[in-house]
Amino acid sequence: MHRTQRLSVIALLAALSFILMLISQFPIIPGATFLKMDFSFIPISLVPFY
Repeated sequence: MHRTQRLSVIALLAALSFILMLISQFPIIPGATFLKMDFSFIPISLVPFY
């Protein structure tokens, strides 16, 4: 990949991660609201494969 294309893909994955961080937090256990599941790590974990 060219350098600019790789930078663009990483920026898009970072933006997707930020959006997922805002909308996908929900409590794992209803009684313990401080324990939240967050899916924002998934796009960031794909970065080394690009």
